[in-house]
Amino acid sequence: MSRRTAKVNKFVKRKNRRKLIRTILQFIVLIAVGYWIVNALTTINEYEEGDRASWSNTKQFIAVSYFGVARSATSDHMAKAELGAQLKALKDHGYETISQQDIIDFYEKGSPLPDKALYLAFEDGRNDSALFSTKLLEKYNYKATMLSYASKMGSKQGKFLQPKELLSMTKKGFWELGSNGYRLAYINILDKDERYFPLLTQEEFYNKQDAFYYTHYLMDYIRDVYDIPLETKTEMQERIQFDYDEMERIYTSKLGYVPGTYMIMHADTLYNGMESAVEEVNDRNIRELFNLHFNREGKLLNTAGADRYDLTRVQPAPYWRTNHLLMKLSLDIGEDVSFVLGDEQEAEAWDIDGGVAEFQPEEIALTTRPGEAATMKLKDLKHADNFSLKLTIGGHSSGVQLVKLGAAADGSVKLQLRVENEHVYVEQLYANGEVERLLGVRGKDAALGDIPVELQMVNGQMTVAIDNELVMEQEQIDPAITNWNMELEAYSLQEENRWEDEGDHIYDGVFKAITLSNLDSNGQVTEQVYSNKLEAWDKLVFTIKSTYNSLIDWAIVTF
Repeated sequence: MSRRTAKVNKFVKRKNRRKLIRTILQFIVLIAVGYWIVNALTTINEYEEGDRASWSNTKQFIAVSYFGVARSATSDHMAKAELGAQLKALKDHGYETISQQDIIDFYEKGSPLPDKALYLAFEDGRNDSALFSTKLLEKYNYKATMLSYASKMGSKQGKFLQPKELLSMTKKGFWELGSNGYRLAYINILDKDERYFPLLTQEEFYNKQDAFYYTHYLMDYIRDVYDIPLETKTEMQERIQFDYDEMERIYTSKLGYVPGTYMIMHADTLYNGMESAVEEVNDRNIRELFNLHFNREGKLLNTAGADRYDLTRVQPAPYWRTNHLLMKLSLDIGEDVSFVLGDEQEAEAWDIDGGVAEFQPEEIALTTRPGEAATMKLKDLKHADNFSLKLTIGGHSSGVQLVKLGAAADGSVKLQLRVENEHVYVEQLYANGEVERLLGVRGKDAALGDIPVELQMVNGQMTVAIDNELVMEQEQIDPAITNWNMELEAYSLQEENRWEDEGDHIYDGVFKAITLSNLDSNGQVTEQVYSNKLEAWDKLVFTIKSTYNSLIDWAIVTF
């Protein structure tokens, strides 16, 4: 064998060895990913009932119901990560879940419940809600009710759970079944353009937030634009009766029984001044078909003196942070709770007043107390007259978020950046009540969208960019402003906060990726004063972890 041939053979062997190693590694990765996906989709354990002999609570329980769960937050659905954080907080506070039968026995027989009893539910019967919440129920040994619409039984829309899936979910004990009704439809709609629609389906009425008025299908007579009924009493009764008859027929046919819990759409109308004839036909059917009815929304506490056909639950909005739910819990039960802090080292940099804050990687969620403003201010802050501030403001449009930048030594004028109703304002506030608006532009098009803001103060002039677009350039600031600070504030817009009961008005201001730097007279950075952005290795680890979780979630939904 020639020397050249030997070299070729050695090269081929080395190449084949590398291919083999690469193939083995790829196989290991595929096996690992497959295991993680199967583990994420499979319920391994069974629900373990609590020790009923130790139950002694004969006074009350709380009820929490989620509209739905998705990989990331939408206008209707909560992010999986936030759901996990909220369930963990409830578990850490000692809450144990109870079943539908536990509640029935509580009211009918006076049977006790756990000291901290929680009834948990998920509405709308969506596939993704089950996919993303089941493993969390297993993790915390929690039982929940999955509600559905009877009209979706047999639906070809893949996003809704079907009878076979619903029944399968109940086998391990983590799930029970309930109903939101026969259909989701709307009547007596007056939209923002003052157009009137007697009846619209869920698909036809997708912009509910822009409507002046609407109600749900079972809540009233169908009326004309002048509020005059378009149907007789008998026609109304037959229309509503049809939905209850269909519920009974479909559920009995597809599931073998009618689920025990009902949550009518929409809440807080029945037994609350509606037309008596409409109320009668609903009430009679509900009591005949169901064992429990969560008719109300906004309060989470149910007491022993309540009617089991007029129970209440709280529906956390997709933008609620964990401390928002805990603040609501404290308000409704009248007891102190332990709020979630997050990164303790990061929290040490701030003084907080009027609320609580949670510090997560590159994010601060500032939660107000009911009906109050919450503020947080950097401690021992000393920054130059020339400075830059970069941050992303991410709170929901149901509240106001402020960045207070500076003031005159005598308090005669203050400078602030304000985000309200998706708009960004830069304002100078004078002691006599005058407000000078230096900037007012739309910052985003969606209530849940983030607003990246960058501002520079150089030689007494301010420049502002939003999402890398210049919106204010070298605007002269009142020279009396010489005391510079960094204070964040948040409060609820009470008239806009449709998710809250009157008087609750808790709000989460969200401030992300904050960097405050000193500049020279040419606008160049001389010193970083504060930043909550991850750096180097921490950023890499966080990115890898986030990417991995996103890939697993994508695989769960896709396969």
